[in-house]
Amino acid sequence: MSNGNPFLTENTFGEPPGPKRMTRLGVATKLLLMIAILLGTGGITWSIAMRSFGDFDFSTLASVESGEVDRKGKPVMRQVVINPNSGEHEPLPNFDLSQVKKLMWIGVIGGLVVGLIIIFNKRTSPFLGPVYAGLEGLALGGISAMYELQFGGIVMQAAATTVMVMLVMLGIFASGVIKAGPKFVIGLTAAMLGILGVYIVDIILGAFFGSQLSIVHSNGWLGIGFSVFVCGMAALNFIIDFDTIERGIERGAPKWMEWYCGFGVLVTFIWLYLEILRLLAKLRSRD
Repeated sequence: MSNGNPFLTENTFGEPPGPKRMTRLGVATKLLLMIAILLGTGGITWSIAMRSFGDFDFSTLASVESGEVDRKGKPVMRQVVINPNSGEHEPLPNFDLSQVKKLMWIGVIGGLVVGLIIIFNKRTSPFLGPVYAGLEGLALGGISAMYELQFGGIVMQAAATTVMVMLVMLGIFASGVIKAGPKFVIGLTAAMLGILGVYIVDIILGAFFGSQLSIVHSNGWLGIGFSVFVCGMAALNFIIDFDTIERGIERGAPKWMEWYCGFGVLVTFIWLYLEILRLLAKLRSRD
């Protein structure tokens, strides 16, 4: 394609135009439906976690130095509960999150498998798109609960920020300030591949050597800068998503492509939410 988008080729939108074609309203409807499913299943793992937490007051959480240092000589932090009456440090209650973690991993692994099937077979999106949303909801509900346990109120902040960023990017795209031209797409794709490479190296180091890349997990300025950069790349990816939708409409894409385009926006939305969650956690851990 003339815009250089590697995800937009002559065959991206399937068969020649038919009587039922993709529309903006159709894509928005499918996207909102999948978000509703995601929130519904996410509420399942979230509610199970909240029942486990009971009436625990998250505002009493604090991170303090454990008296130990890591291999780099930095103090190891541990979570404690500050007794509001005495001000003394008390150990964190032992919450039963086994069911939450089980559902979370079902969502993570299942969502990855279903997402790959959709990517390699776009025609499955009307059937598997809602399934993907449901599985990702299980994953996000569990992940969000884990973050909430560490940093009370962080989930609402991350969710609100994600929605706001998506709306801002939609406005920027509609204004034409940023367009998905060849250089933009190539540069963004290269950056995303670089980020993916960093995460893969981090996973390998963690799985086989028991170590982590500090740039990914550190709450220092380098780690925070990396998270800001990743959030920016995720946000800019909305431009490609919106451009794909517009080109599909222009080319008279078939009706079922509404599901695939909605799926694409949902993937970006989930990615951005997780990165914002990580960034806010790094910032909150510095307090």
